[in-house]
This record gives sequence, structure tokens and C-alpha cells, in this order.
Amino acid sequence: MAENYIAWLLARGFDPSDLESRAFNGNTPLLQAALEGNDMMVERLLEAGVDLYAVNYDFNGVIFNACYADSAAIIARLFAAGADIDDINENGETPLMYAVSASRLNSVKSLLSLGADKSMQNMDGYCAIDFAVNRDVLNQLRYA
Repeated sequence: MAENYIAWLLARGFDPSDLESRAFNGNTPLLQAALEGNDMMVERLLEAGVDLYAVNYDFNGVIFNACYADSAAIIARLFAAGADIDDINENGETPLMYAVSASRLNSVKSLLSLGADKSMQNMDGYCAIDFAVNRDVLNQLRYA
């Protein structure tokens, strides 16, 4: 089984002896696994004690990447491990704002159910509902 993990790391340009190494866009293995929606790798990397608070070159953390994958299971796993559900990037945007703007409905539902603050504002004074471009996402925000 370890061969599968090592092969996954190597295929993505990571150094298997350094689970904090960086590859494409400054992603660590955990950031990449979350981005891909790879729950098995996220679980194994968390078990290995990797840095839950690393950010990539876009200054986005692991919850942002899990939102890209639209994986409610990974979002919940990361939150249970201690990831900040209301993490902010360099623009003051939260994972909820990202998920709303990208119409990632599963992520929006998951973030709200875990207590994400829909009233937080970014540096321009916009909150999550201001990013809604999809009726289903908008309704999730309205009735949460």
C-alpha cells in the first residue's frame, strides 16, 4: 500500500521523504490531495502529521482547495482535524466566498453546516452572498 502513496507523491512532483515539499503552485501534498478531492490521501497525510495550515502561492489554504474539489467529506475531515473553516486568504476572502463564487454547492452546504460565517467581509466589503451566481447556492445562503 505504501507504494501507492509514494507513486502518488512522485507523479505530482513531491519528494516522498518530505511531506511538506512543494510542487505545482506551491501546493504541499495535503493541499494537492484536497484540491484533487483525494480523501484517502488527505486522511493518510493527516495521520502523518503534516502541516494543516500551509498555504499555496495563491495564499489559499487546505479548505479552499477542498472547496475546489467540491468535497464535503474532505472539508469535514479537515475541519475535524483543526482547519479553520473561516480561513482567509490575502484578499480577505474565505472558503465560503470561494465556494459560492465557483458554485460549489456541496462545499457551500458543508461549510454552512460546520458553522462558516456567511457575514464575513473581504477587503472590498463583500460577503459570501455578494458572490452568488447560482440560484441553488444563493438559496443555501439565504436560508442558512
